[in-house]
Amino acid sequence: MDKVEGRTITVTSQGAQGPGTTVKVLVTDSTQFQKSVASSLDEIKPGVRVTVVGPTAADGTITAESISIAGQSRQ
Repeated sequence: MDKVEGRTITVTSQGAQGPGTTVKVLVTDSTQFQKSVASSLDEIKPGVRVTVVGPTAADGTITAESISIAGQSRQ
């Protein structure tokens, strides 16, 4: 995060926009904020939403560098 001005956050992207691209993010009244805390494999149960980051092997297996746990999925 580079700066906050009112309801706009300016960040330098490392994602789909390309590394080093400046992106403005608008925060609205319905924007949800979450704070990450340390966790472990024990916290992951069926039905829990996760985001996995890591390299993908030829067989499709991902070696997790990080896993974000987002709570129960909506069904």
